[in-house]
Amino acid sequence: MKHLTFSSHYARAVVWGMAQLGLDCDSLLRERGIDPQLLHQPKARIPTDQFIRLFRLCWKVLDDEFMGRSSHPCRVGHFHLMGALVVHAPNMSEVLRQSIRAYGLFSDDLRFSLRYHNDEVELSLEHRHPELDPDSFLVEWLLMVWHRLIGWMIGRKIVLSHATFQHSLPSHFDEYRFVFPCECHFDRERNSLFFSKNYMSMPVTRSAAEINEFVLNSPRDLLIWTDEDNSLSTQIRQLLEAQDEARLPTLAWVAEHMHMTSYTL
Repeated sequence: MKHLTFSSHYARAVVWGMAQLGLDCDSLLRERGIDPQLLHQPKARIPTDQFIRLFRLCWKVLDDEFMGRSSHPCRVGHFHLMGALVVHAPNMSEVLRQSIRAYGLFSDDLRFSLRYHNDEVELSLEHRHPELDPDSFLVEWLLMVWHRLIGWMIGRKIVLSHATFQHSLPSHFDEYRFVFPCECHFDRERNSLFFSKNYMSMPVTRSAAEINEFVLNSPRDLLIWTDEDNSLSTQIRQLLEAQDEARLPTLAWVAEHMHMTSYTL
């Protein structure tokens, strides 16, 4: 991951809120060892360590987890408070229910909601003042954060079937394959992520100590999403790779070793 970089589009989006306040962003960046020239180059890539420092700079200067993109700041610490609450939930369904309730208390501008469609769940985010988020960065960021957080809570990478966005196809669409690794549709009614409802019954596997460490490292663990995890797909892959037989084992055999039914698997 040491060679991972991020589009300068996202770097400009992070500092947008500070620029709206008339702050000398270039000086602030230099003080943190971030080259401001990179932000002004449309095709530039920002190294991981600088990008993480950029986020932390914005949060510290603005004391706003919404980075100046809502009518009222969401003071730094709200995300940690929500995480400390939902880590005690029994399963992902309750994690989402409590998280949605918490965000409803944090802000009147941003509203998460859940809808069920047969075998799928739709997690949606509405920004009630989209003029404060002109490039839809906050909407993209929060959807990504929630997708990765709830997956982290249950120790699974949540596979998205597709995603929809109210904004038009953006110029940085190439980055979506890393942020939203699924089929994406634009100019739609809602900003939504779609995934299997089977995830909803999966238990929370994290502890209060782990959520504290997760937040302390933020946004590193949200931005850097590696395959070095304990997801179901990784566990199955490791199980199959360990077999010496010439033929792959049956679905029933794998399900038994994963302690679940074939249908669930």
